[in-house]
Amino acid sequence: MEAVKFALETSVAIKHSSVSIRPFVSGRPNFGLERYNMVVADGVRHKVGISVLGTGNIKTYITGLNEMSPDMQKLKELGAKDAGKKEEYEAKVLEIRKIVARAEREITSNYDVNPDDVESLKSTDFWSKVKTFKSVIPDTFEEDGGGIKVRKLTYWDDIYLDLDNYGYALDERDIKDLLIIRAIEAGGCALIATSYEEAASTSNYRFYLDKRVDTSAVKVSGKKLRDKAGQELLKLEKDYNKMFYVTKLISMDSLYYRKGGNVTPADILYDDCSKFIDGEGTIKSKEAASTKFLEYCKLDLDELKLRCMIQDGTAMRYLSYKPDGSIYYMATGTPMGKTVAECISLLKDPLSQQVYIQLRDQVEKDWTS
Repeated sequence: MEAVKFALETSVAIKHSSVSIRPFVSGRPNFGLERYNMVVADGVRHKVGISVLGTGNIKTYITGLNEMSPDMQKLKELGAKDAGKKEEYEAKVLEIRKIVARAEREITSNYDVNPDDVESLKSTDFWSKVKTFKSVIPDTFEEDGGGIKVRKLTYWDDIYLDLDNYGYALDERDIKDLLIIRAIEAGGCALIATSYEEAASTSNYRFYLDKRVDTSAVKVSGKKLRDKAGQELLKLEKDYNKMFYVTKLISMDSLYYRKGGNVTPADILYDDCSKFIDGEGTIKSKEAASTKFLEYCKLDLDELKLRCMIQDGTAMRYLSYKPDGSIYYMATGTPMGKTVAECISLLKDPLSQQVYIQLRDQVEKDWTS
């Protein structure tokens, strides 16, 4: 009963939080948990810490507060040639130091640094006054009770997030939460994507950092794309031939769709296109699927037909890849090109009309048989 109470309280906190860590339910197979909108089994918690680089005596923590990180150094180099980039670099340095100074004061009571004193933040000896919140830290050791030297843990070593299906509420006004947010944004938490968009584009994450305004914009954008794809599908309903070719191109089993006496009904084509747009086909991301569908809808009928001829011709072994990396028309041994685009270009060439006609007749015979 206590666990249920905690879950409800946590979910309410997240509901009213502008920043949180949320579970990402992608719909991909996950031991059946996806059917219940869960990323881990009920009662299971993932323990996520701050990523650290280096196996020697110096550790580099991915905190988002490292002036010497590759991203910051690249921006600094660009700033040497571009005034705008220089201004951007200096602003980021100031932001990093202000957060570090806040953490030093509020968490460890180090008053040698002042987050409100801009001049002290710009000082060349700023980092010499920082005691705890550096990102690159040499190992130090202390003796345990038995006289054995053990490595002293840093602040970053002690940060752990226990994540479950209910997520984790954050508050940017709280310096400890702000440190976590910056680390996630820098890619410093292995299981947590920096955004909903990043989580949706890969299969590497079970959680994502949700900044409500940013996430809403991405989700709305994805919905608009899905709606646009749906509108194009309605237009295709009036053009059977085009819908036939588009369906073939997006399908996991292109050879299933037929013409002639065993013609595939338009309703099946429509339903399969709709499922594809909804992420139930070869592309699981609805946004990516809608984008691909719209891409095919923009092509003219001749282009779509050629693509289907190449796709099905390869499946039926009329076309085949050879060790040199090229696609060959097997009936004549004609090299077609190394890519689909090169094959299409060849088939459109008047000098290759004999190959086009032979391949077309073979493929269409299978379509109508």
